[in-house]
Amino acid sequence: MAKHEGVKTVVVGGKKDVQQQYCGTVGGQSTSFSTIDSEIKSTGLKDHELAPPDL
Repeated sequence: MAKHEGVKTVVVGGKKDVQQQYCGTVGGQSTSFSTIDSEIKSTGLKDHELAPPDL
């Protein structure tokens, strides 16, 4: 964003002597719903109140 739009980043908090960094997802990679859902099922957490429903 800084190169294309001239956006400047702002850091709130942190330590004075620690260098701040930012990162993103390389190439827009992400995890699909089915991958996350199968991980939840394999750990036995599907009955948890925050687990996503079966679609």
